Amino acid sequence: METPIPNFYFMGVQFVHLLALSIWLGGIVIIQTIFIPIRSETTPTGQLDRLFLGKIVAKFDHATLFCAGALVATSIIKFWRWETLTPWNLIRYFSISMMSFISLYTAIKISPKMLEGKVLRQSESTDRARAKLYRLSSQLMRINLIFGAAALLMA
Repeated sequence: METPIPNFYFMGVQFVHLLALSIWLGGIVIIQTIFIPIRSETTPTGQLDRLFLGKIVAKFDHATLFCAGALVATSIIKFWRWETLTPWNLIRYFSISMMSFISLYTAIKISPKMLEGKVLRQSESTDRARAKLYRLSSQLMRINLIFGAAALLMA
C-alpha cells in the first residue's frame, strides 16, 4: 500500500488561511476580555485613557486589514483550486466578507475619529461622542467574533 503524498500547496494555503483567522479572532478576544475590562475597572474614563485604548484598537485595525487580505486571497485560491460552492463554504465566504467589510469600515471611519483631538481639555459633548465610538467599535468587534467563529467552524 502506497503512502499518499501530502499536498504541500494546499497545506500552505490552509495554514495561512487558519493563521489569519486565528490572529484576528484571538485579537478580538484579548481586547474584549483583557484590555477593555481592565481599563474600565482600574482607571476613570478620561480622555487620556480612551486615547490609549484608541491606539490599541487602531493598531489592531492594521492587523485585521492584513488578516482580511490574507483570508480573501486564500479563500479565492481555495475556491479556484479545491472547493465547490456548498452551503458550508458559502457560510464561510459570507462570514469572511462581512468581517472584512466591518474591519474596513472600522479602520476608515471609526478608528481615526477615536484618535482625533489629543488635547486633554475638551468639551463634554466631544467626550460623549468619543465614548459612543468606543461602544460602537466594541459592538462591531463582537459581531466580527460571531462571524469569525462561523468562518472557523466552516474552515
